[in-house]
Amino acid sequence: MKTLIVIFVVILSLSFKVDAGAESISGQIDRCLAPFSEGKGSLSLTRYFFDLSTRTCKSFKYKGGTVYNFFATSAFCASSCAAYIKT
Repeated sequence: MKTLIVIFVVILSLSFKVDAGAESISGQIDRCLAPFSEGKGSLSLTRYFFDLSTRTCKSFKYKGGTVYNFFATSAFCASSCAAYIKT
């Protein structure tokens, strides 16, 4: 299981073109703006995503596969997306 998590983290660290609206000025993907997806697979892990419509971090059940708007903890989501969080 740890190997799967490490592999997934490495994949997330790579730059992928997801959606033109999800790119920042530098051309890198802004994970906070990327579309939400629970993934595809049989996993059921509690993870967090940034919901741009409410400007908050929310939990979801991650199923596996490539997901861009994905954070391991609520705190990491909040710190990563602080510029977009509703105050």
